[in-house]
Parts: sequence; C-alpha cells; structure tokens
Amino acid sequence: MAQAKALTQQELEQVLRYVSTKRYAQRDRALVMTSFLSGMRAKEIASLKFKDIMNDDGTVKNEIRLTADMTKGRHGRVVFVSQRLREELT
Repeated sequence: MAQAKALTQQELEQVLRYVSTKRYAQRDRALVMTSFLSGMRAKEIASLKFKDIMNDDGTVKNEIRLTADMTKGRHGRVVFVSQRLREELT
C-alpha cells in the first residue's frame, strides 16, 4: 500500500493562509495542525472529545489515547503530542 503524501512546509503555509480567512479560523487551524503535527487521520480527529486532549486543569495532555473504534485498523494506539502541537492547541 502506498504512503499518503504529506504536505510540504510551503503547502501547509498555503492551507493555513486560506484557513485564516474563514469564519472559524482558530478551530480550523487547530484541526489542520493536529493532523499535520500528529499524523492522525480525519476520522481519528473527528472522534476526539475535549477530555481526550485536555487535562482537568486545562492543560494539553502529553499523549492522546485512541480507542479501537476511533482508528482505521480497529487497534487502539497512543499519539504523542509534541511541544509545537501543545502550543498550537493552547
């Protein structure tokens, strides 16, 4: 099976410029950056709940635990949240 094509930095910047013109720019930027920086699929991101990403004290978690029903292969996995993604989500 072929590997999905990743955006180049230039393509990412173009997408972010476009997203910044939309009504829900902050939300859309968070979604784009979550996908780009974590490698999560659209279905996985769409399945997330606030509690999956945020700690009780309002900080962003260091890892996101995806259950089997959230993933394509029906196998749960852990996605580590980089410092850059934590800053974007904050």
